[in-house]
Amino acid sequence: MGLLGAGGFGAVTLQYDSANKATYALKYISKGFVMRMHLSDQICNERKILSMTNSPFIAKYYGTYNSSLYLYFLLE
Repeated sequence: MGLLGAGGFGAVTLQYDSANKATYALKYISKGFVMRMHLSDQICNERKILSMTNSPFIAKYYGTYNSSLYLYFLLE
């Protein structure tokens, strides 16, 4: 649907799922940037922490996806 925000190594877009009529935030991060900056541990920790949280103050984590260029986090 549109761009919510962008940073130096990725961005967050708003996505609409017409099957269940829900909106999601899709965060994508450049794999090249992660590897160049040695951030793989931080990305893995982000995924682990998001998967453990259950709070109305933190966006719900739905899953992580992978492509040849980007890592994707699907969030509430």
